[in-house]
Amino acid sequence: MEITCSLNSIQDTKKIAIILSKYLQNIIILLSGDIGSGKTTFASFFINAVLEKEQNITSPTFPIIQSYDTTIGLIYHLDLYRVESPHELHNLGIDEILLHTCLIEWAERLETYTPKHFVRISLFNETGKRKMVISFSKKYENIYKKVQQELLNHDL
Repeated sequence: MEITCSLNSIQDTKKIAIILSKYLQNIIILLSGDIGSGKTTFASFFINAVLEKEQNITSPTFPIIQSYDTTIGLIYHLDLYRVESPHELHNLGIDEILLHTCLIEWAERLETYTPKHFVRISLFNETGKRKMVISFSKKYENIYKKVQQELLNHDL
């Protein structure tokens, strides 16, 4: 189950993040895309949509993990770009982290820790045209249908 959205402006990314923040609670969100594709921007919009007070959300490239206490509970934002092995993830406490809402940049580095159920958001910049592909694992079929309808209602 997949939804593809054209991103004509950064505002489209923000609208999609706000819509998804209503439905993707206690779900692992795997973010993929090249450097500069918009993973951190999406994560920032998503997290700010559920914070009581807007914050400057930056990539946790060097701390690897940031956590935020939000209106939907604890959200973890991970950037695994610098992670070199699953052993490092174990030392970070990944098993506990994955029990919460997570936005994980460079998620392919999870390897054996990749959860069975997740939503993957892939960001692309192809010849100047940006797009987002949102893929839902089977467990989230009901959420997929709700998100699809809301995105259609917003012409996204």
